[in-house]
Amino acid sequence: MLAVEIIKDVRGILNDRALPYRWTDEDLLAYLGQGQRLIASKRPDAVLSAAGTVTLAPASPTSTASTLAVGAMWAAALADYVVGRAFQMDAEHAEVASRAKLHLDQFTAALT
Repeated sequence: MLAVEIIKDVRGILNDRALPYRWTDEDLLAYLGQGQRLIASKRPDAVLSAAGTVTLAPASPTSTASTLAVGAMWAAALADYVVGRAFQMDAEHAEVASRAKLHLDQFTAALT
């Protein structure tokens, strides 16, 4: 799965589809890397390679063309994490903060 696939979904949820973007690709990629590392720490089976090795600290994607360390089954959870972090960094109003919490809670629930 490529980073661009998650970023595209995230931009849709954030309603951030027009240039100039409110959230930069760099910021969203950093959140995506954080989400991958959290998944790997809680669910090592998510980062099991074809060779049978586990990468508990996957590298952050460096571009939207980067291949993610976790499989497609984690796409929704990663999108929730990235959206939650983006809203968290932009939580000027109580409703935005509660939306951030909702997405982060959904991410946490997906890990169990």
